[in-house]
Amino acid sequence: MYYPAEFPHTLTTVSDQPANYLMFRWLADSLSRPHNVLGFERFRFCMGQSEGPVDEGFRALRVFDGPTTHLRKLHCHASTLSPGAGYKPHEDDHDVAIVVLEGELSTLGGTAQPCDIILCPAGKPHGMRNKGKEGARYLVFEFHGIRTTAEHSAPGATPSRNGVVIPGRWKQRLLRFLRRKR
Repeated sequence: MYYPAEFPHTLTTVSDQPANYLMFRWLADSLSRPHNVLGFERFRFCMGQSEGPVDEGFRALRVFDGPTTHLRKLHCHASTLSPGAGYKPHEDDHDVAIVVLEGELSTLGGTAQPCDIILCPAGKPHGMRNKGKEGARYLVFEFHGIRTTAEHSAPGATPSRNGVVIPGRWKQRLLRFLRRKR
């Protein structure tokens, strides 16, 4: 489920068994809502044999992809790695969270198993390989930075030296804090 900012929501277990879920939540200053953002929706990500072949040991199925109120883009895809398949370490310009569903994945930091979450900060190398005897399945969430000044209409918002947008009131608070520290 994806709930956009300021969307009323709740969860209720409908069986006699406990429901387990993982929630990603991020906070940002309130901005005016841009057009064409992801809206509330339920997405399916299960990939069975009918989803097509695993090319060169890897298959990805896009779950969702689009801008949000506070991110340039929120992307999710479900992936399968065949035994022995993987990819070399690389760096992304966005934060990535990987949720392991099945199998074991060898990563730069060790081995990830079902229910493990691998966090890959922007600019840090990450890669993985399936060293197991069965296919590995996982979900990838990509958090593509906050919107830039041109992408939203928050009054007084200005980009900092590293390109991060600092809304006007936070910039003022930061400057006051820094003056007090001198």
